[in-house]
Amino acid sequence: MGALKRLLSSKRFIAAVLAIIVLVLVDVLGFAEEQAQVLAERVIQVTLALIGSFTATDVVLAVKGEKKE
Repeated sequence: MGALKRLLSSKRFIAAVLAIIVLVLVDVLGFAEEQAQVLAERVIQVTLALIGSFTATDVVLAVKGEKKE
C-alpha cells in the first residue's frame, strides 16, 4: 500500500496521467486531425517540461540535503 500511496502522491505521475487523459479526450471528442496533432504536441511538451522541472527541483533539494523522503 505504501508504494501505491507514494505513486499517487508523485507530481510526475499525476502530470503523466493528466496528459494521457487529455490525449484520450482529444481522440474521443473527435478534434480535426490537424488540431489534434498540434494539441497533442503541446500537451506532451508541457508535460515533459513539468516533469523535468520537478526532477531538477528534487535534485537541487537533494544536493542541499533538504529533500524529504
